[in-house]
Amino acid sequence: MVEHYSLTSVVLGQLRMIHNARHQPVLIGLEDFKWQDAPHWVEIRAGLPFYHKKDYQSITELGEEHIEIARATEKWLTAKINDLDALFSHDILFTGWNLPLNVGMQSAAPYWPFPHFHWVHSVPGGRMREFWRVPPNGKLVYPNHQDRIRCAEHFNTWQEDVLVIPHSKDPREFLFRTDLATRLVTRYQVLAADIVQTYPIPTDRFEPKGSKELIEIFGRLKHNGKTVKLIFCNSWCNTDERRSDIGYLINYAFNNGLTDEEVIFTSRFSPAFEVGVPQTVVSDLMGISNLFVCPSKSESFGYTVAEAALCGQLLVLNQNLPMFQEVAGPGGALHFTFGSYQQEVSFKNRDKYYDDVAKIIIHTMDHNHALRAKTWYRQQYRWEAVWHKLEQVIAAHRLVRA
Repeated sequence: MVEHYSLTSVVLGQLRMIHNARHQPVLIGLEDFKWQDAPHWVEIRAGLPFYHKKDYQSITELGEEHIEIARATEKWLTAKINDLDALFSHDILFTGWNLPLNVGMQSAAPYWPFPHFHWVHSVPGGRMREFWRVPPNGKLVYPNHQDRIRCAEHFNTWQEDVLVIPHSKDPREFLFRTDLATRLVTRYQVLAADIVQTYPIPTDRFEPKGSKELIEIFGRLKHNGKTVKLIFCNSWCNTDERRSDIGYLINYAFNNGLTDEEVIFTSRFSPAFEVGVPQTVVSDLMGISNLFVCPSKSESFGYTVAEAALCGQLLVLNQNLPMFQEVAGPGGALHFTFGSYQQEVSFKNRDKYYDDVAKIIIHTMDHNHALRAKTWYRQQYRWEAVWHKLEQVIAAHRLVRA
């Protein structure tokens, strides 16, 4: 598999997405197809006839040799894939190089007992070709709405025959390096949240690191309409005393309107994390986070702040630690009063203060182009979101055929 080829990336993403949805992905290829390091969960069916390709401009150019390839394709597809729930193909209908497979697929399509969807990856343009047509009971798939009508026109079909499904670009395949981070964000549906923060912290430092203040702010973010995930990457939680500290914060979160699906402790997710979280896992989680609130009461530098900044997060720091203004740089963060060991603070209305902080954070995030794009891509192009769209069209197509 040539992973730097963009079409290959799309197919690999679909295989992972199907597997993530707990279905069995089947990859169909030419009879000489080999994938040495294929994941164990992919079934490979290599049986389509091999042939020397030619960029056909018209179906009338097909010679007898490639007509035989088309017949062999029809025969193999009719015999070997009837057990599938759905069939996805990519550019088979569009490019002249694939015309023999196209003809064979068109002939086999009326006999398939499942819905079939055909991705068109190139923007339709130029002279139309007579082999651009939708197979019986099939649908075209295009990744954006803007060119949908043009795609329908070039395939001489109705706009309704062109489904718009974006490609998935999931951080678990593009950014992540660890299976543990993948399992955590999948288990808690972290990628779907509007606001995500990862907070590395020793369990015995919950109070000085401002964990309660952080929970209060996230409670107000949720109260103001945002979906939230707060991940404490907590270390040194391997005694009953430290585990009871987790229980206290869980109750504190509950009293602030947050559930244990929204405030997540890595030590509770896996016993392997009780002593600590590997830096690669922290890095993975930091990479998909978009906010870093640090109400810490004492810091000499704030190493995790630097990590959050490198991951393009909005920094919200403690104004009572002036060194943060030096670390974050001019204009690099929002600064609020959280108190410190040197400067004790009190509020006339603590809840209103944190509500105001939350509203300022939301306003800033909503008007920052980079943060909005990061959040949009994480939410809209994750495997679950794209698969949901596919599930809907597959179910609708089955109903129509029935």
